[in-house]
Amino acid sequence: MRSKLSEPTPQLNEEVETALGIMRSTGAVPYKKSSSNEHLHRLISAVIVLAHRLKEDIEVSSRKAGYYAEHKVSTKFINYLYRFVGQNLLISSSPVQLDLFYKFGYAPTKVKASGASSVGDTFSKYLNNSKRDTTI
Repeated sequence: MRSKLSEPTPQLNEEVETALGIMRSTGAVPYKKSSSNEHLHRLISAVIVLAHRLKEDIEVSSRKAGYYAEHKVSTKFINYLYRFVGQNLLISSSPVQLDLFYKFGYAPTKVKASGASSVGDTFSKYLNNSKRDTTI
């Protein structure tokens, strides 16, 4: 399976677009900034697709913005992960009580994605419905 992931396929691209559509439609990534952050949105979408395909968790080893800046990774990446956990698109290994926030009609901004986060049901449902690698 891992060898199939080394080269992009039309199927992989379709799954990345599906995940990206979910992220945009839920507001987890801002669609207004899609032109300037398109590469980052696609990157995080691909991470989610690969985590789903490999049945692996997404590990957040550090939440310090300086760490990401030092390694030349956008600090927006970690904020997007927070939003995904807040909207149950990713399931964090250290759950946070979200009912109170949603009761008042807004998504929390302080939810932290810490430790391992697994792909949530929304992503899984749509990615499982995609056709698996087909040759042309």
